[in-house]
Amino acid sequence: MVLMTVPRSKSALHVILSLSLFFGWLLSFPFHGPVLNIYSEARGFNPGYLSTLFIAFHGGGILLSGFVAGTTRSWRHLIRPAGIITLVAAAAILAVPPDVAPFLFALSGASSGVFIVAWSVPFSLQVSPAFRIQVMAAIIAVANIVYIAVKLSLIFSMPGLGNTISMVSLIAATAVVLLLNTAPGDTTKQTSSPVKLPAVLIGILCATIFLLYINGGFMYLVLYPSSPESLTWLPIFRDLVYLSTLITMAISGARIDRMVPVYLSASLMILAFAFYSLFGSSTVGWISAEVLCQSSMALLDLFLWTVLGDIAFTYKRPYTVFGWGLSANVAGILAGGFIGGLLIRLNENPELIIAVSTGTSVSLTFLLIPLLAARLLVDLLEKINLMQMESHREAGENTGIRVPPAHSIPGFVELSPRETEIAGLILRSKNNQEIADKLFISENTVKVHLKNIYRKLSVAGKNEFLALVVSAYENSRG
Repeated sequence: MVLMTVPRSKSALHVILSLSLFFGWLLSFPFHGPVLNIYSEARGFNPGYLSTLFIAFHGGGILLSGFVAGTTRSWRHLIRPAGIITLVAAAAILAVPPDVAPFLFALSGASSGVFIVAWSVPFSLQVSPAFRIQVMAAIIAVANIVYIAVKLSLIFSMPGLGNTISMVSLIAATAVVLLLNTAPGDTTKQTSSPVKLPAVLIGILCATIFLLYINGGFMYLVLYPSSPESLTWLPIFRDLVYLSTLITMAISGARIDRMVPVYLSASLMILAFAFYSLFGSSTVGWISAEVLCQSSMALLDLFLWTVLGDIAFTYKRPYTVFGWGLSANVAGILAGGFIGGLLIRLNENPELIIAVSTGTSVSLTFLLIPLLAARLLVDLLEKINLMQMESHREAGENTGIRVPPAHSIPGFVELSPRETEIAGLILRSKNNQEIADKLFISENTVKVHLKNIYRKLSVAGKNEFLALVVSAYENSRG
């Protein structure tokens, strides 16, 4: 059902399978996964140490590759060796003496970071903005299905099967990226030159991600370890809640504004830790906290990857955008775990302090999100204005150019004459009041027309509409 909601092209399928299977391995093994717990117990390691080591080098690999990676055309040549190194290191971890294992965890962490940054190119430049949130929901959902399968095999005392599923997932992901080099139709067109990234935008983006994912660190290293041992079914329950949220978003994501998931996620996160603080001693309190927390994290993960893809698409700089954004993501998780552990050691009532800390970080985030959305809107409008000027120059005219051609946008031909007129005014940076004044209609009527326009074009709002126009224009120039 999830895959039916996204484009069925070979390119989209490769984008989905390559990262979903890779994520399946990450979740089931090095990212606090059940395979890691079994491995650590057998080899005498602290699983928290190995996971933190992997995540730290993973973040380093992301940040470094974001700065030193070459042009986007070379992404296949980056992702292939990264996938092979990760696979070899992961397989060796299971066979080498314990003294060598930390080095291999660090190596696979760094190479997996490079893998993900390289993957950001097809996700940003090949996936249509209208389908991006649905594609990402499908990716994370498939990864969690792999993760749940591994966890169930361990619950039913079949650790060998769990290890096999985890490794097969990584092998399959590597096989997919090897095929990317020869798959027909899998070319990434550089249809416009990269644009300089505003430092203010990157600063707002990283601050927002860092503050939100501090709460992810609280969840992984504080909330999870303190769950009641009597609730043996709780781990599978939380996974099913997370997966259900993703499936819901995969089905309805195209009709939801990009910023709605992050607002909803932040609100649910506050409620989750409030329930944890006030009612954590009861089964009902734990169930409530888990439902809220898992729903929040699913929405937050979707927001993270979708907004990074949108920004990378707008500026044609996926390496830099994902390098900074995912580094802030990893730093937030590590900081949340460190702060949460410190609060537990220093305070008699750490649950309350963590709930207050969550509320503070989310409140700061609520101040940053509107700034991020406004900046993205301004930059998209500016890009469309430059596109129009470029078309005028090429045609040797000053008027009468439509950017892009109507037939290049799916659903555009279904717009009524009035809706087409309003869409054109939106592309000229007119707000609702200015459109109403120019067309001698009420602002409420403009809003009704806009709602119909977005519905017919399968987008959630103005930012998604503008991104779709930019994408159609660049594709029409081939």
